[in-house]
Amino acid sequence: KGTGAWTGRALIDTATSGLYYGLWGKAIADGDYVHAIWRASSVDASGAASTAIARNGQIGELLYGRSSDGGATWGILSQGNPLIDSTYNLGFGGDSYSIDAKNGVVAIAYSGISTDVGILKSTDNGNTWTRTVIQQFPIPFFDEAHNLTDINNDGVVDTVDSNGEDAHVLIDDNGMCHVWFSAMRMLNDDTTDGSYSYFPNEDGMYYWNESMGTNNYVLITGVIDANGDGTINLPTSTTCSLLSGYYGGCGLTCMPSAGIDANGTIYLCYQSICEACDTTTFTSGSYQARRHVYVMYSTDHGATWSTPEDIVPTTAQGGSGEGQEAAYGCMARKVDSDIYILYQRDTQPGNSLYTAGTCDEINNHGAGPSDIVVAKIPVSSLVGINNTQKPADFTVSQNYPNPATGETNISVTLAKASSVQFEVTDVVGKVVYSEAYRNFVAGKNNITLNTQGFASGIYNYSVITNDNKVTKQMVVR
Repeated sequence: KGTGAWTGRALIDTATSGLYYGLWGKAIADGDYVHAIWRASSVDASGAASTAIARNGQIGELLYGRSSDGGATWGILSQGNPLIDSTYNLGFGGDSYSIDAKNGVVAIAYSGISTDVGILKSTDNGNTWTRTVIQQFPIPFFDEAHNLTDINNDGVVDTVDSNGEDAHVLIDDNGMCHVWFSAMRMLNDDTTDGSYSYFPNEDGMYYWNESMGTNNYVLITGVIDANGDGTINLPTSTTCSLLSGYYGGCGLTCMPSAGIDANGTIYLCYQSICEACDTTTFTSGSYQARRHVYVMYSTDHGATWSTPEDIVPTTAQGGSGEGQEAAYGCMARKVDSDIYILYQRDTQPGNSLYTAGTCDEINNHGAGPSDIVVAKIPVSSLVGINNTQKPADFTVSQNYPNPATGETNISVTLAKASSVQFEVTDVVGKVVYSEAYRNFVAGKNNITLNTQGFASGIYNYSVITNDNKVTKQMVVR
Protein backbone atom coordinates (compact mmCIF):
# COMPACT_ATOMS: atom_id res chain seq x y z
CA LYS A 1 0.00 0.00 0.00
CA GLY A 2 1.17 3.49 -0.78
CA THR A 3 3.70 2.30 -3.38
CA GLY A 4 1.72 3.24 -6.50
CA ALA A 5 1.07 6.61 -8.10
CA TRP A 6 -0.89 9.15 -6.08
CA THR A 7 -3.86 10.99 -7.53
CA GLY A 8 -4.73 14.40 -6.11
CA ARG A 9 -7.39 17.02 -6.64
CA ALA A 10 -8.37 20.33 -5.10
CA LEU A 11 -11.55 19.99 -3.06
CA ILE A 12 -12.16 23.71 -2.98
CA ASP A 13 -12.88 25.72 -6.10
CA THR A 14 -12.61 29.41 -5.19
CA ALA A 15 -14.91 30.28 -8.07
CA THR A 16 -17.81 28.54 -6.33
CA SER A 17 -16.77 28.44 -2.68
CA GLY A 18 -17.61 32.02 -1.75
CA LEU A 19 -13.98 33.05 -2.19
CA TYR A 20 -12.08 31.40 0.62
CA TYR A 21 -9.17 29.08 1.09
CA GLY A 22 -9.24 25.84 3.05
CA LEU A 23 -6.46 25.41 5.61
CA TRP A 24 -5.29 22.71 8.04
CA GLY A 25 -7.38 19.92 6.53
CA LYS A 26 -7.84 16.53 8.19
CA ALA A 27 -9.51 13.40 6.82
CA ILE A 28 -10.44 9.85 7.79
CA ALA A 29 -11.53 6.87 5.67
CA ASP A 30 -14.31 4.48 6.72
CA GLY A 31 -14.76 1.88 4.00
CA ASP A 32 -15.55 3.75 0.77
CA TYR A 33 -16.47 6.88 2.72
CA VAL A 34 -13.97 9.65 3.26
CA HIS A 35 -14.82 12.37 5.78
CA ALA A 36 -12.83 15.62 5.91
CA ILE A 37 -12.78 18.86 7.87
CA TRP A 38 -10.84 22.07 7.40
CA ARG A 39 -10.75 25.68 8.52
CA ALA A 40 -11.99 28.36 6.14
CA SER A 41 -9.77 31.38 5.56
CA SER A 42 -11.36 34.29 3.73
CA VAL A 43 -9.77 36.12 0.81
CA ASP A 44 -8.89 39.82 0.94
CA ALA A 45 -9.16 42.32 -1.91
CA SER A 46 -5.81 41.23 -3.34
CA GLY A 47 -6.84 37.58 -3.48
CA ALA A 48 -4.63 36.54 -0.57
CA ALA A 49 -5.82 34.41 2.32
CA SER A 50 -6.75 36.51 5.35
CA THR A 51 -7.38 35.38 8.91
CA ALA A 52 -8.87 38.76 9.80
CA ILE A 53 -11.95 38.64 7.54
CA ALA A 54 -15.03 36.85 8.82
CA ARG A 55 -16.82 34.27 6.71
CA ASN A 56 -20.43 33.57 7.70
CA GLY A 57 -19.81 35.53 10.90
CA GLN A 58 -16.74 33.58 12.05
CA ILE A 59 -12.99 34.06 11.84
CA GLY A 60 -12.13 30.47 11.01
CA GLU A 61 -15.34 28.66 10.11
CA LEU A 62 -15.04 24.87 10.45
CA LEU A 63 -16.21 23.09 7.28
CA TYR A 64 -17.02 19.46 6.47
CA GLY A 65 -16.86 17.34 3.33
CA ARG A 66 -17.87 13.75 2.53
CA SER A 67 -17.14 11.35 -0.32
CA SER A 68 -18.88 7.99 -0.69
CA ASP A 69 -16.59 6.66 -3.43
CA GLY A 70 -13.11 6.81 -1.95
CA GLY A 71 -12.60 10.49 -2.73
CA ALA A 72 -13.43 10.43 -6.46
CA THR A 73 -16.48 12.66 -5.98
CA TRP A 74 -17.78 14.65 -3.03
CA GLY A 75 -21.50 14.73 -2.33
CA ILE A 76 -21.00 17.09 0.60
CA LEU A 77 -18.42 19.84 0.28
CA SER A 78 -17.66 22.98 2.32
CA GLN A 79 -20.60 22.39 4.64
CA GLY A 80 -20.77 24.42 7.85
CA ASN A 81 -22.49 22.97 10.89
CA PRO A 82 -25.23 25.03 12.60
CA LEU A 83 -24.31 23.51 15.97
CA ILE A 84 -20.95 25.36 15.94
CA ASP A 85 -21.67 28.31 13.65
CA SER A 86 -21.66 32.05 14.46
CA THR A 87 -24.54 31.57 16.90
CA TYR A 88 -22.20 29.39 18.99
CA ASN A 89 -18.79 31.09 18.92
CA LEU A 90 -16.57 33.50 16.98
CA GLY A 91 -14.62 30.82 15.11
CA PHE A 92 -11.79 28.29 15.40
CA GLY A 93 -8.02 28.45 15.24
CA GLY A 94 -5.83 26.33 13.02
CA ASP A 95 -5.36 22.68 13.90
CA SER A 96 -7.68 22.91 16.93
CA TYR A 97 -9.91 20.04 15.80
CA SER A 98 -9.83 16.40 14.69
CA ILE A 99 -12.10 13.87 12.99
CA ASP A 100 -12.69 10.12 13.21
CA ALA A 101 -15.11 7.64 11.63
CA LYS A 102 -15.94 4.00 12.30
CA ASN A 103 -18.79 1.85 10.91
CA GLY A 104 -20.88 4.84 9.86
CA VAL A 105 -20.30 6.81 13.08
CA VAL A 106 -18.48 10.11 12.53
CA ALA A 107 -17.12 12.40 15.26
CA ILE A 108 -15.48 15.82 15.14
CA ALA A 109 -13.68 17.13 18.21
CA TYR A 110 -13.18 20.90 18.46
CA SER A 111 -11.39 23.15 20.94
CA GLY A 112 -9.92 26.60 21.47
CA ILE A 113 -8.33 28.55 24.30
CA SER A 114 -11.37 30.87 24.48
CA THR A 115 -14.12 28.44 23.52
CA ASP A 116 -15.50 25.07 24.57
CA VAL A 117 -14.03 21.66 24.00
CA GLY A 118 -16.72 19.49 22.47
CA ILE A 119 -17.67 16.88 19.92
CA LEU A 120 -20.09 16.74 17.02
CA LYS A 121 -21.30 13.17 16.48
CA SER A 122 -23.21 11.60 13.61
CA THR A 123 -24.52 8.04 13.61
CA ASP A 124 -25.71 8.20 9.98
CA ASN A 125 -22.49 8.88 8.08
CA GLY A 126 -22.58 12.65 8.47
CA ASN A 127 -26.18 13.42 7.55
CA THR A 128 -27.32 14.60 10.99
CA TRP A 129 -25.32 15.68 14.03
CA THR A 130 -25.54 16.14 17.79
CA ARG A 131 -23.25 18.27 19.97
CA THR A 132 -21.78 17.43 23.37
CA VAL A 133 -19.76 19.95 25.39
CA ILE A 134 -16.79 18.42 27.24
CA GLN A 135 -15.11 21.47 28.78
CA GLN A 136 -17.29 24.57 28.93
CA PHE A 137 -15.62 27.95 28.56
CA PRO A 138 -17.32 30.33 31.02
CA ILE A 139 -17.57 33.39 28.73
CA PRO A 140 -19.66 32.82 25.58
CA PHE A 141 -18.43 34.62 22.46
CA PHE A 142 -15.26 35.70 24.22
CA ASP A 143 -13.42 38.49 22.39
CA GLU A 144 -10.21 39.93 23.85
CA ALA A 145 -11.18 43.37 22.53
CA HIS A 146 -14.44 43.38 24.50
CA ASN A 147 -14.24 40.88 27.38
CA LEU A 148 -12.14 40.77 30.52
CA THR A 149 -11.96 37.35 32.14
CA ASP A 150 -13.97 38.40 35.18
CA ILE A 151 -16.19 35.34 35.27
CA ASN A 152 -17.94 36.11 38.58
CA ASN A 153 -18.40 39.85 37.95
CA ASP A 154 -16.60 40.88 41.14
CA GLY A 155 -14.39 43.42 39.40
CA VAL A 156 -11.32 41.19 39.63
CA VAL A 157 -9.87 39.54 36.52
CA ASP A 158 -9.87 35.73 36.83
CA THR A 159 -7.52 33.12 35.43
CA VAL A 160 -9.71 30.74 33.41
CA ASP A 161 -9.26 26.99 33.03
CA SER A 162 -9.02 26.21 29.34
CA ASN A 163 -7.35 23.88 26.85
CA GLY A 164 -4.31 23.72 24.58
CA GLU A 165 -6.36 23.86 21.35
CA ASP A 166 -5.49 20.24 20.50
CA ALA A 167 -8.63 18.11 21.03
CA HIS A 168 -8.33 14.63 19.53
CA VAL A 169 -11.17 12.10 19.12
CA LEU A 170 -11.22 8.32 18.63
CA ILE A 171 -14.31 6.12 18.13
CA ASP A 172 -14.14 2.59 19.53
CA ASP A 173 -15.83 -0.50 18.06
CA ASN A 174 -18.93 0.16 20.17
CA GLY A 175 -19.38 3.63 18.71
CA MET A 176 -18.23 5.44 21.87
CA CYS A 177 -16.15 8.60 21.47
CA HIS A 178 -12.95 9.05 23.44
CA VAL A 179 -11.39 12.53 23.58
CA TRP A 180 -8.07 13.92 24.82
CA PHE A 181 -6.92 17.53 25.19
CA SER A 182 -4.17 19.31 27.08
CA ALA A 183 -4.50 21.63 30.07
CA MET A 184 -4.10 25.37 29.69
CA ARG A 185 -5.12 28.56 31.48
CA MET A 186 -5.71 32.05 30.13
CA LEU A 187 -6.67 35.53 31.28
CA ASN A 188 -7.45 38.89 29.73
CA ASP A 189 -6.89 41.98 31.87
CA ASP A 190 -6.77 44.58 29.08
CA THR A 191 -9.24 44.98 26.22
CA THR A 192 -7.11 47.59 24.45
CA ASP A 193 -3.93 45.64 23.63
CA GLY A 194 -5.43 43.15 21.17
CA SER A 195 -4.18 40.09 23.04
CA TYR A 196 -4.67 37.85 26.07
CA SER A 197 -2.26 35.99 28.35
CA TYR A 198 -1.72 32.24 28.44
CA PHE A 199 0.42 30.04 30.70
CA PRO A 200 3.01 28.06 28.70
CA ASN A 201 4.20 26.17 31.81
CA GLU A 202 0.77 24.65 32.44
CA ASP A 203 0.94 20.86 32.49
CA GLY A 204 -1.45 17.95 32.09
CA MET A 205 -3.31 15.73 29.61
CA TYR A 206 -7.06 15.29 30.06
CA TYR A 207 -9.20 12.33 28.99
CA TRP A 208 -12.96 12.07 28.49
CA ASN A 209 -15.48 9.64 27.04
CA GLU A 210 -19.22 9.82 26.47
CA SER A 211 -20.07 8.20 29.79
CA MET A 212 -18.65 11.19 31.70
CA GLY A 213 -20.70 14.31 30.86
CA THR A 214 -19.77 17.98 30.69
CA ASN A 215 -16.77 19.16 32.75
CA ASN A 216 -16.13 15.65 34.10
CA TYR A 217 -12.91 14.93 32.21
CA VAL A 218 -10.00 13.41 34.15
CA LEU A 219 -6.28 14.06 34.30
CA ILE A 220 -4.27 11.04 33.11
CA THR A 221 -0.67 12.20 32.70
CA GLY A 222 1.81 15.07 32.67
CA VAL A 223 5.56 15.61 32.68
CA ILE A 224 7.34 12.44 33.87
CA ASP A 225 9.71 12.65 36.85
CA ALA A 226 12.36 10.57 35.08
CA ASN A 227 14.86 10.36 37.95
CA GLY A 228 12.21 9.80 40.62
CA ASP A 229 13.42 12.52 42.97
CA GLY A 230 9.98 14.09 43.35
CA THR A 231 11.01 17.19 41.38
CA ILE A 232 10.60 18.06 37.70
CA ASN A 233 14.10 19.38 37.07
CA LEU A 234 13.91 21.96 34.29
CA PRO A 235 16.84 24.09 33.09
CA THR A 236 17.21 27.57 34.51
CA SER A 237 17.78 29.87 31.54
CA THR A 238 19.30 33.31 31.87
CA THR A 239 17.96 34.52 28.53
CA CYS A 240 14.90 32.50 27.44
CA SER A 241 11.37 33.65 28.20
CA LEU A 242 10.07 30.07 27.89
CA LEU A 243 11.31 26.98 29.74
CA SER A 244 10.77 24.90 26.60
CA GLY A 245 10.20 25.45 22.89
CA TYR A 246 7.17 27.33 21.59
CA TYR A 247 4.35 25.29 20.05
CA GLY A 248 1.42 27.69 19.77
CA GLY A 249 -0.87 27.54 22.78
CA CYS A 250 0.72 24.30 23.95
CA GLY A 251 1.68 23.69 27.57
CA LEU A 252 4.36 21.30 28.84
CA THR A 253 2.31 18.23 27.81
CA CYS A 254 0.13 18.41 24.69
CA MET A 255 -0.78 17.29 21.15
CA PRO A 256 -2.54 13.93 21.72
CA SER A 257 -3.08 11.33 18.98
CA ALA A 258 -4.69 7.92 19.41
CA GLY A 259 -5.17 4.46 17.91
CA ILE A 260 -6.99 1.24 18.76
CA ASP A 261 -6.40 -2.48 18.20
CA ALA A 262 -8.76 -5.37 17.45
CA ASN A 263 -9.13 -6.11 21.18
CA GLY A 264 -10.34 -2.60 21.94
CA THR A 265 -7.12 -1.53 23.66
CA ILE A 266 -6.70 2.22 23.20
CA TYR A 267 -3.25 3.71 22.62
CA LEU A 268 -2.29 7.36 23.09
CA CYS A 269 0.80 9.31 22.07
CA TYR A 270 1.61 12.89 23.03
CA GLN A 271 4.58 15.22 23.40
CA SER A 272 5.92 16.27 26.78
CA ILE A 273 9.00 17.63 28.49
CA CYS A 274 11.88 15.16 28.73
CA GLU A 275 13.49 15.63 32.13
CA ALA A 276 16.32 13.22 31.30
CA CYS A 277 17.38 15.02 28.10
CA ASP A 278 20.56 17.04 27.75
CA THR A 279 20.02 20.81 28.08
CA THR A 280 23.63 21.99 27.91
CA THR A 281 24.18 22.00 24.14
CA PHE A 282 22.51 25.31 23.30
CA THR A 283 23.71 28.86 22.83
CA SER A 284 25.29 30.04 26.09
CA GLY A 285 22.59 30.84 28.64
CA SER A 286 19.66 29.81 26.42
CA TYR A 287 18.96 26.51 28.08
CA GLN A 288 15.54 25.07 27.33
CA ALA A 289 13.95 21.72 28.10
CA ARG A 290 13.58 19.33 25.21
CA ARG A 291 10.38 17.46 24.36
CA HIS A 292 9.91 13.82 23.45
CA VAL A 293 6.99 11.72 22.25
CA TYR A 294 5.44 9.33 24.79
CA VAL A 295 3.02 6.40 24.53
CA MET A 296 0.52 4.99 27.01
CA TYR A 297 -2.49 2.70 26.68
CA SER A 298 -5.72 1.52 28.31
CA THR A 299 -7.22 -1.98 28.14
CA ASP A 300 -10.43 -1.03 29.98
CA HIS A 301 -11.96 1.78 27.89
CA GLY A 302 -10.07 4.55 29.67
CA ALA A 303 -10.65 3.55 33.31
CA THR A 304 -6.92 2.98 33.89
CA TRP A 305 -3.81 3.90 31.90
CA SER A 306 -0.37 2.37 31.59
CA THR A 307 2.80 4.12 32.67
CA PRO A 308 3.87 6.48 29.83
CA GLU A 309 6.95 5.42 27.85
CA ASP A 310 9.37 7.60 25.90
CA ILE A 311 9.62 6.28 22.32
CA VAL A 312 12.70 8.29 21.27
CA PRO A 313 15.75 5.99 21.35
CA THR A 314 18.46 6.98 23.82
CA THR A 315 22.19 6.51 23.34
CA ALA A 316 22.00 3.24 25.25
CA GLN A 317 19.29 2.09 22.82
CA GLY A 318 21.34 2.97 19.76
CA GLY A 319 19.93 6.46 19.21
CA SER A 320 20.78 9.93 20.45
CA GLY A 321 17.51 10.94 22.05
CA GLU A 322 19.12 12.86 24.92
CA GLY A 323 20.09 15.56 22.41
CA GLN A 324 16.94 15.53 20.28
CA GLU A 325 13.64 17.38 20.20
CA ALA A 326 10.71 15.15 19.14
CA ALA A 327 7.33 16.73 18.49
CA TYR A 328 4.04 16.59 16.53
CA GLY A 329 3.46 12.88 17.15
CA CYS A 330 0.71 11.36 14.99
CA MET A 331 -0.39 7.77 15.61
CA ALA A 332 -1.88 5.50 12.94
CA ARG A 333 -5.48 4.76 13.93
CA LYS A 334 -5.14 0.99 13.44
CA VAL A 335 -2.82 -0.78 15.87
CA ASP A 336 -1.93 -4.43 15.25
CA SER A 337 1.14 -6.10 16.72
CA ASP A 338 2.87 -2.73 16.27
CA ILE A 339 2.10 0.92 16.90
CA TYR A 340 3.04 3.30 14.07
CA ILE A 341 3.82 6.89 14.98
CA LEU A 342 4.98 9.70 12.71
CA TYR A 343 6.87 12.56 14.40
CA GLN A 344 9.26 15.38 13.65
CA ARG A 345 12.81 15.31 15.03
CA ASP A 346 15.68 17.78 15.19
CA THR A 347 18.22 18.99 17.74
CA GLN A 348 16.66 22.19 19.07
CA PRO A 349 13.54 22.97 21.13
CA GLY A 350 10.73 24.84 19.40
CA ASN A 351 11.01 26.20 15.88
CA SER A 352 12.83 28.87 13.90
CA LEU A 353 9.58 30.58 12.87
CA TYR A 354 8.99 31.96 16.37
CA THR A 355 9.62 35.65 17.09
CA ALA A 356 13.03 36.93 15.96
CA GLY A 357 15.52 37.15 18.80
CA THR A 358 13.85 34.49 20.95
CA CYS A 359 15.70 31.36 22.01
CA ASP A 360 13.59 29.27 19.63
CA GLU A 361 14.57 31.36 16.64
CA ILE A 362 18.24 31.70 17.64
CA ASN A 363 18.81 28.05 18.47
CA ASN A 364 16.94 26.67 15.44
CA HIS A 365 18.33 29.08 12.85
CA GLY A 366 20.94 27.23 10.83
CA ALA A 367 20.69 24.16 13.07
CA GLY A 368 20.20 21.84 10.11
CA PRO A 369 17.21 19.94 8.72
CA SER A 370 14.37 18.39 10.64
CA ASP A 371 13.69 14.70 10.11
CA ILE A 372 10.28 13.13 9.67
CA VAL A 373 10.51 9.86 11.58
CA VAL A 374 8.28 6.79 11.32
CA ALA A 375 8.46 4.81 14.55
CA LYS A 376 7.35 1.16 14.60
CA ILE A 377 6.86 0.14 18.20
CA PRO A 378 6.04 -3.50 19.07
CA VAL A 379 3.07 -3.64 21.41
CA SER A 380 4.86 -6.44 23.25
CA SER A 381 7.64 -4.00 24.23
CA LEU A 382 5.31 -1.77 26.27
CA VAL A 383 5.03 -1.95 30.03
CA GLY A 384 2.60 -4.70 31.12
CA ILE A 385 -0.87 -4.09 32.42
CA ASN A 386 0.30 -4.78 35.97
CA ASN A 387 1.86 -1.33 35.81
CA THR A 388 -1.32 0.48 34.78
CA GLN A 389 -2.25 3.49 36.78
CA LYS A 390 -5.47 5.23 37.59
CA PRO A 391 -5.79 8.88 36.55
CA ALA A 392 -3.30 10.99 38.50
CA ASP A 393 -4.44 12.28 41.89
CA PHE A 394 -3.10 15.75 41.18
CA THR A 395 -0.67 17.77 39.11
CA VAL A 396 1.14 20.99 39.85
CA SER A 397 1.97 23.55 37.18
CA GLN A 398 5.24 25.33 36.78
CA ASN A 399 4.92 28.73 38.44
CA TYR A 400 4.18 31.66 36.15
CA PRO A 401 5.86 33.99 35.67
CA ASN A 402 9.20 32.31 36.23
CA PRO A 403 11.50 33.97 37.21
CA ALA A 404 9.14 35.54 39.73
CA THR A 405 9.39 39.25 40.41
CA GLY A 406 7.00 40.13 43.23
CA GLU A 407 4.20 37.62 42.64
CA THR A 408 3.82 34.27 40.91
CA ASN A 409 0.96 31.82 40.32
CA ILE A 410 0.85 28.04 40.67
CA SER A 411 -2.03 25.85 39.51
CA VAL A 412 -2.95 22.66 41.40
CA THR A 413 -5.33 20.26 39.63
CA LEU A 414 -6.96 17.67 41.91
CA ALA A 415 -8.83 14.54 40.89
CA LYS A 416 -10.97 14.96 44.03
CA ALA A 417 -11.44 17.62 46.70
CA SER A 418 -8.64 17.60 49.26
CA SER A 419 -6.66 19.58 51.78
CA VAL A 420 -3.12 20.38 50.67
CA GLN A 421 0.02 21.76 52.24
CA PHE A 422 2.12 24.24 50.24
CA GLU A 423 5.79 24.75 51.12
CA VAL A 424 8.69 26.71 49.68
CA THR A 425 12.28 25.78 50.54
CA ASP A 426 15.60 27.38 49.68
CA VAL A 427 18.58 25.58 48.14
CA VAL A 428 19.69 24.11 51.48
CA GLY A 429 16.22 22.75 52.27
CA LYS A 430 15.13 25.40 54.80
CA VAL A 431 11.38 26.06 54.73
CA VAL A 432 10.91 29.76 53.94
CA TYR A 433 7.14 29.69 53.41
CA SER A 434 4.34 27.31 54.35
CA GLU A 435 0.56 27.46 54.10
CA ALA A 436 -2.28 24.95 54.50
CA TYR A 437 -5.23 24.99 52.10
CA ARG A 438 -8.11 23.01 53.55
CA ASN A 439 -10.81 23.51 50.90
CA PHE A 440 -9.27 22.85 47.49
CA VAL A 441 -11.93 21.53 45.12
CA ALA A 442 -11.73 18.81 42.48
CA GLY A 443 -10.31 20.42 39.36
CA LYS A 444 -8.16 23.54 39.11
CA ASN A 445 -7.07 25.55 42.15
CA ASN A 446 -4.73 28.53 42.13
CA ILE A 447 -2.00 29.50 44.60
CA THR A 448 -0.70 33.07 44.40
CA LEU A 449 2.69 33.42 46.09
CA ASN A 450 4.03 36.83 47.09
CA THR A 451 7.82 36.68 46.63
CA GLN A 452 8.66 40.28 47.51
CA GLY A 453 10.29 39.20 50.77
CA PHE A 454 12.37 36.45 49.16
CA ALA A 455 16.05 36.89 48.38
CA SER A 456 16.98 36.41 44.73
CA GLY A 457 17.85 32.82 43.95
CA ILE A 458 16.54 29.31 43.28
CA TYR A 459 13.76 27.78 45.39
CA ASN A 460 11.76 24.55 45.43
CA TYR A 461 8.01 24.62 46.01
CA SER A 462 6.04 21.55 47.05
CA VAL A 463 2.36 20.63 47.11
CA ILE A 464 1.63 17.86 49.60
CA THR A 465 -1.51 15.75 50.09
CA ASN A 466 -2.05 12.79 52.40
CA ASP A 467 -0.62 10.39 49.82
CA ASN A 468 1.61 12.33 47.46
CA LYS A 469 4.09 15.16 47.12
CA VAL A 470 5.03 17.09 43.98
CA THR A 471 8.02 19.44 44.00
CA LYS A 472 9.12 21.90 41.31
CA GLN A 473 11.77 24.56 41.04
CA MET A 474 11.39 28.32 40.58
CA VAL A 475 13.63 31.33 40.33
CA VAL A 476 13.08 34.59 42.24
CA ARG A 477 14.63 37.84 41.08
